[in-house]
Amino acid sequence: MSFSQTYYGQVNRNDTKLSIHTTPLSLIDYYSGMYIGFGGEVQAYKNISIGTTIGYYIPKYNGLKDAKGWNYKPEIKLYFNKREENGIIQKEYLSVEFFYKNQTYSVSDSIWINDTEKKFKEYSLTKYISAWSIKFGGVMNFKSRFLFEYYVGLGRRNKNVLTTLTKEEDRRIDYEPENSSVYNGSGKVITANFVFGIKVGYAIK
Repeated sequence: MSFSQTYYGQVNRNDTKLSIHTTPLSLIDYYSGMYIGFGGEVQAYKNISIGTTIGYYIPKYNGLKDAKGWNYKPEIKLYFNKREENGIIQKEYLSVEFFYKNQTYSVSDSIWINDTEKKFKEYSLTKYISAWSIKFGGVMNFKSRFLFEYYVGLGRRNKNVLTTLTKEEDRRIDYEPENSSVYNGSGKVITANFVFGIKVGYAIK
């Protein structure tokens, strides 16, 4: 059976042309900062769609002190293996996603003044993160038009962290085990980007 027969021939229900969604797991992201994520997706051509998710970090309900900022995730998807099981339309997809984050928060550390003395100081960090990821996921479209989506992915992550400390203070931070200074270090770094999550949405048409 050809790809077109698999995708178009087995299901009579119309494809979702426009949908909205939210990202519930982002509300419990204590490590990177909790945020409200919402977005939408539109069918661009047959089994190809374009979507985006925008996130707003919650200042007073966050694992990071005084966290504020936003993130943005545009994405293009290629759907395949569409089928209907027990009244639920299911399909998988491969996608390319770009991620950008601008986030500022406060952190406290001990800083060496000289070889024998330290001072405790609160300062701010600003993170600029951009990443590209290839994702595999699936979508379940219920009769009620509610949507459930899951995904995993892997890519490249670029992080640039700026600090309000002076260069000398930044160099003299005492990396104590009880602090998160290693994670919050300033500078530029490139790492692998591993993503996973779920979305809950509604098919408008």
